Amino acid sequence: MGRGLAENNPVIGTEKNDEKSRDRVLEPAELRLIWNALDDPQHAACIKLLALTGQRLKEIGDLCWSEIHGTEIILPGERTKNGRDHVVPLSEAAAAIVAQQPKTARDLIFGRRGFANWSNCKIRLDQRIAEANGGKPIPHWTPHDLRRTFATYAGGGLPEHQLKKLPMPDRDAASGLGIQPHVVEAILNHVSGTRGGVAGVYNRSTYAREKKAALDHRLLAIVEGRASNVTPLRREAARHDS
Repeated sequence: MGRGLAENNPVIGTEKNDEKSRDRVLEPAELRLIWNALDDPQHAACIKLLALTGQRLKEIGDLCWSEIHGTEIILPGERTKNGRDHVVPLSEAAAAIVAQQPKTARDLIFGRRGFANWSNCKIRLDQRIAEANGGKPIPHWTPHDLRRTFATYAGGGLPEHQLKKLPMPDRDAASGLGIQPHVVEAILNHVSGTRGGVAGVYNRSTYAREKKAALDHRLLAIVEGRASNVTPLRREAARHDS
């Protein structure tokens, strides 16, 4: 209308879609089904890196070799949502996935223009998940849920009412590592909450690589169906206090 291309707003009077809270966190059994049903090499690598790093879809799908620096990903500001450079420490498992990708003349790691076949691969993945689960699909999920799942398991874990419904090994795995919120926000590259305001000025550290690695070990234990030997930080702190 401002450019003189339309006389009236064409969407006046249309119904507004009901917005649902984005709160889907994948349970351990769901993570196992997803992880073990992956087959497309590039899609599998992207999904696993999303689960292990907690980064955004485009940040992993458009990952470049020039952004890999030893055991870190360094994303330039033009590639991040908040416009800030972001350092992502890579655990041994995540670094191995990157190293397994074939190198070409392109800087992009996944495809000619970054990985873009999310929808088709997701449809096929859901079919394989249902087949592996006795014909029963898991409730609707999206790759972005892996980021929320990462943050949840890094912090306080699933809420108590959900934990009680899980078998004991999964209950322990989904109870969270107790990593402090500002560390989780640093890993996710959130500039809000504890990293906003004055704290955000002085709190520019990428934080403990060991804590990131601990979370990766916990996630790998979940998808491999074994017990984790990672002690939650809050449990460790209580031991020292006593």
